Amino acid sequence: MLGGLAPGVLAFNKSEPPDFSNTSPGSTYTLDLGTNTFSGAVSTPSDGQDNFQVTVPAGARMTLATKNFVDGGGVQSPACTFNTESLSGTGTGTFTMGYPLPAGTYQATISAGFSVGNAWTNTFVLGPTPDIAVTVASGSITVSENSANSMVLNVSQPSAGNVTFAATNRTFTVNNGPLLTNVTGSISLTGVTGLQISMGNGSNTVNVGAFTGTTFPGVTIYCGTNYNTVNLNGSITFASGNSLDIELQNDTPATNSITVSNNVQLVTSGTGAITMLASRNVALSSGALLQVQNGDLDVEANQQAQPTTGNFTSLNLDGATLRSTGTGYVYAFGTGGNDSGGYQLGVQVINGAQIIGGSGFVIVNGNGGNSTGQVNRGVTVYGTGSTITSSSGSVYVTGVAGTNGSYYGIGLSVLFGGQISAGGTGQVQINCTGAGQAGSGYDQGLEMGSAGSLITSGGGAVTINATAGPGVNSGLSAGIYLVNSSAITTPTAGGNITLNSDSDIFDSTIDIITTNHASSVTFETGTFGTHVFLGAGGNSTGSPNTLALTDAELDRVNTAILYLGLNSGGVYILAPITHPYATNFVILPGLNGSLYSLVSGTDISLVNNGTVTLQFGSAAFQISGPAAESGYPPLTVSGRVAINGCSLNVSNSTYSCKPGDVFTIINNTGSLPVTGTFQGLPQGSFLKVNGQPVRIFYNGGDGNDVVLVSAQPKLSAGGLTNGQWHLNAFAFPTNTFTIQVTTNFITWTNLGTAATDTNGNMTFTDSNAFKFPYRFYRVTN
Repeated sequence: MLGGLAPGVLAFNKSEPPDFSNTSPGSTYTLDLGTNTFSGAVSTPSDGQDNFQVTVPAGARMTLATKNFVDGGGVQSPACTFNTESLSGTGTGTFTMGYPLPAGTYQATISAGFSVGNAWTNTFVLGPTPDIAVTVASGSITVSENSANSMVLNVSQPSAGNVTFAATNRTFTVNNGPLLTNVTGSISLTGVTGLQISMGNGSNTVNVGAFTGTTFPGVTIYCGTNYNTVNLNGSITFASGNSLDIELQNDTPATNSITVSNNVQLVTSGTGAITMLASRNVALSSGALLQVQNGDLDVEANQQAQPTTGNFTSLNLDGATLRSTGTGYVYAFGTGGNDSGGYQLGVQVINGAQIIGGSGFVIVNGNGGNSTGQVNRGVTVYGTGSTITSSSGSVYVTGVAGTNGSYYGIGLSVLFGGQISAGGTGQVQINCTGAGQAGSGYDQGLEMGSAGSLITSGGGAVTINATAGPGVNSGLSAGIYLVNSSAITTPTAGGNITLNSDSDIFDSTIDIITTNHASSVTFETGTFGTHVFLGAGGNSTGSPNTLALTDAELDRVNTAILYLGLNSGGVYILAPITHPYATNFVILPGLNGSLYSLVSGTDISLVNNGTVTLQFGSAAFQISGPAAESGYPPLTVSGRVAINGCSLNVSNSTYSCKPGDVFTIINNTGSLPVTGTFQGLPQGSFLKVNGQPVRIFYNGGDGNDVVLVSAQPKLSAGGLTNGQWHLNAFAFPTNTFTIQVTTNFITWTNLGTAATDTNGNMTFTDSNAFKFPYRFYRVTN
């Protein structure tokens, strides 16, 4: 028995106790499976109503409710109301409410007419709740699991245009029909545009097989909070505009997984989208394809607020393809597991796997798991043919290494022929962060290695923002680590390359190339104020987290314009740089930083009249003596020199200039003139070195050097004319001087004042000179 009633007929009569209550709600009775009958009689005026409630217990459902009246005579017919639906009149009637009624309590009220007496009967039929209810209505099929038991649900095609649902030792109903065991039988898909499968909180598996044709309805699959797996085992082409939506990702950790088997192709068109969300992992096997056109393709694993624990690669594309052929965006997100076994990868693209966008964005975000084991990469693109790319849209890749790993906590690895690119005018932007334990690992932000490993774009820019982790192993932990014939390039029609990092390591086999004559490569520090070392130094010599580029490393950069030091503190030339390409070296110390030459001899030697441009910040020269190299470090350039928005900094000089001193601060060994001037210092203008005036000339030395010439005040006689003595002076410009005279060198008398012009020249006339046989002059300020 499900309740307190035995199957069969339960009769009550007003003359036989207990009588039903004349007021609502009355007593409550729990029903059993099968037919439950209630009967009695009502009459006016003494017994106008019978009221009672019936309860459908858990595990049961009400499939039928009826009434029957035998009128004892009278003017007005009786009425029976059940669950808000009312049937009046004598004879039988069936309540037409939406069946089945689920477990719960329902009200019944029988009302008498103006009569001697009305005999009534109510019948309630209960059946067991099916494990799975299938409803076909209004162009959709809804599959709902009612039990909390674990099961394997198979969705398959018995014949073209039909679908079958099967689960061993489970019961089904179709449109509230009779119970079916193990399988529903064939259900037509004609006119069906949507299929929704909702599984309960058991540990369930949903297997979806292949379906022929190109008109399959949209599919939505939901699962509960326990371990659930959806296996897509066969190819399906959805009708245009229809979508595939599998959502197994909750707000809390759960071990839900989605797998796509070998060579399974799931294809939408029009605005049809594909969404796969799992709280643990998504795995696509070799040859598998998820393809959209103008709808979005969104595959996410372990992206809930609290990641799922365990040992797993979160989003694994093993020879599989995610593709958009139109405007649809492609999203691929994953966060790896956390146990000590290592290899807790966020997003892995291996064995020829591809993520391909159309004209919409491609966005890939991978986070390595927080494991104490090795190799916890954020994003891995590994092997020949493995690629993240687009036909014309921009590509954004973010890789963050697991924070606890002791070795190989790498943000993004592009290895053994893997590639990241964008077609058309799309740009490539990469953000990658290494992580791990301090001092113990290879914690690069970006790692690239092996021939064919490439980051490029067809026409847009390539920007890489990379941060090294704390691990240092033989100086190999760096923001950007390029070795073994890997390359970062843009083609003839391509854009600029920007490498934003505090530390880079390149070996002699790599290439960084822009072949567009107007494009550039920029080395920018990741942290504002970080120093830049050029020519020597760097991680390989024990200076981590300093952007250091050796001469050999710079030789691997082939571009029309090379920007060095943007966002930096100071830019230091530590060793001679000899560059093999016709490149414009643009040196960009930060707004508060300076360029320092610490090299004896030639600092930068460029071929084919390449140019060194000083831009932003300042060029610093500390003058401690009159001789070049020993007294001050000149910037010696073989090639063109251009000064563009740079200021001159001689504030730390300690030498007191003497008349005739000449300081060649930029030694241009080429034949072409210097172009541009330092900020506020046009040709011949004045500045101070250790408080002493000097003039700057951009055509000094052999005609194209930048020199500072001592501008010590000088007083010279202009001669006597008509009894007037003329004095000429050269001093700091736009200053007022006092002219004093004496005849005994004991008493000096102020004779007058005069001011120098903007070029430092001054003239004074002593109109009383003829009165003295001799007179001596001096100038004070």
